[in-house]
Amino acid sequence: MNLKPLVLAVLPALALAVPSCKSSSSGGSAVDEDAGTSPEAGADAAAPSPLCIGIAAPCSGFSEGAAESDVANAIATAQTGSTFVFGPGTFAFTNTLTFAATHVTVKGAGIGQTTLDFKGLASGSSGIGIDVLDGSDGFAIRDIAVRDPVKNGIKVKGSTGVTFHAVKVSWSAADPRTHGDYAIYPVFCKNVLVESSDISGSSDAGIYVGQSQGIIVKNNTSHDNVAGIEIENSYNADVFGNTVKNNTAGLLVFDVPGAGNQHDGHNVHVHMNIIDSNNTPNFNATGSIVAKVPAGTGSFVLGTRDVEFDHNTYSNNMTTAFSVDSYYVADSSWTSAQDPLYQPISKRVFVHDNTMTGNGTSPDLKTQLGAILSTGKNVYPNGHVPDQLVDGIVDMSMAATGAPTGNPMFVCFSNNGTADFAICTSTS
Repeated sequence: MNLKPLVLAVLPALALAVPSCKSSSSGGSAVDEDAGTSPEAGADAAAPSPLCIGIAAPCSGFSEGAAESDVANAIATAQTGSTFVFGPGTFAFTNTLTFAATHVTVKGAGIGQTTLDFKGLASGSSGIGIDVLDGSDGFAIRDIAVRDPVKNGIKVKGSTGVTFHAVKVSWSAADPRTHGDYAIYPVFCKNVLVESSDISGSSDAGIYVGQSQGIIVKNNTSHDNVAGIEIENSYNADVFGNTVKNNTAGLLVFDVPGAGNQHDGHNVHVHMNIIDSNNTPNFNATGSIVAKVPAGTGSFVLGTRDVEFDHNTYSNNMTTAFSVDSYYVADSSWTSAQDPLYQPISKRVFVHDNTMTGNGTSPDLKTQLGAILSTGKNVYPNGHVPDQLVDGIVDMSMAATGAPTGNPMFVCFSNNGTADFAICTSTS
């Protein structure tokens, strides 16, 4: 990425505590916390497997050692409302488990007891562990681990009412560059709930929710990925109670251009999360936006609007804690002719009541952005990259109505303790 030279104008922390910047109540998803859940199953004494006791038919239970063909046949003939229960143990698969029926539940005995292992996926396959096809509404997966998918762990596309509860997805290969892209991967979905899960090792994002709406991501741990959590081209999202640590970058909210993308992501509330020590070297080899992110990035908001970050804790992220950027930071050559519907400059971003300590002490020199930030270390008043950065690129035609004078994109920071602040401006 060829970035224009930047000049850092370092301002006191209170300089952008603009009184007229108020919460737009972007926090709070448009869905209830249980919106993604499936109905409770009732008892059925005629269930064919002991694993199905207490679960309404149709139910299929599989014990360790079950033939892959038996599992595949049961899934291929699944009816609406089917439940698939995997007992304790490890189940190895050479083919993707593909679900097309509605209101299907996949259940294990717990993330430390039941593992679906996809290391042996056949050459030439999709590389996805579990693939939930377009229109498979009401899909739920819980209390289970997925290990070593070639590409993506659990992908759900175009479905309404999707639940991930207490799911673990991980990769075991020593070379992280060989790991798959996404672990939990709902895309073009509505009413998505991701909770109480443990994700590690993704070469792109551990928890990715893209092109979706009505989203809750809560109480998860996402670690040792390139990106811990991504909310991309989505709206009405509530992200809270998560621990995001030891990734390259922690928790990201952004929109990207593209004809197939849902445009105008907005109304994302990120609060009460821990974003700590996200300094893992970037091991993404795709050349995507995420591949360009410096190690040591806590959070950024890029090319989107109406986003609120509050009551989060940022600590020991070595490049910087938080930045608000336009898409030009990722691709300075981009023009509106490539996607006239896309708005590249972030606006109406409210960052308040966060705690930021120990960040920005050693920017990632392997990336251009990290190297640029490092050049200003001698002039930063506190001897580190400021906790809060804004790229300074504005478009008056996109300015927020009623924005404070001198702040046309309505980007506001306030009550973030001792956090300091800088605006970067182009010299060209």
